[in-house]
Amino acid sequence: MNKTLPIIMCLAIMVILASCESAPSAASQGSGTVGATGATVPIVANAQARYSRNVVLTDSQRYTVVRGDTLTRISRARYNNGYYYPLILMANGDLIRDPDRILPGMVITIPNLQRNLNNAAARADLRAFILEMSLLEEQRGRARTATQMRTLARSL
Repeated sequence: MNKTLPIIMCLAIMVILASCESAPSAASQGSGTVGATGATVPIVANAQARYSRNVVLTDSQRYTVVRGDTLTRISRARYNNGYYYPLILMANGDLIRDPDRILPGMVITIPNLQRNLNNAAARADLRAFILEMSLLEEQRGRARTATQMRTLARSL
């Protein structure tokens, strides 16, 4: 009996430790280099730099991220389509490096969608960026999202 209790306690501790997931390190926060599936993904910052030069910020709005927000949810609320989240990502390249990592309290820019769609250069960059972000979604195991994003990009 006196040997059983320590064995049970050791097993319980091992189960608890095995089930805990460690928090990401500060160095990996916002790096955009590892997806949810562990696959290496393109660095979002490079794509942002390539495609954000023509984003139209006229009539953009500021928004403070709250707990539970995602770029997709914000995009759905502002643009009635969650797959336009890359436009928000383009406008916030200095702040957001990974579309899956936005934090409460961040103040982000929400560009006017229609102004960007009406501007040929901005629309072309948005199309290319959405296509690139669809690859990221696919690498993160979100095939349906990637397909929907490609469909949206082709319609632009």
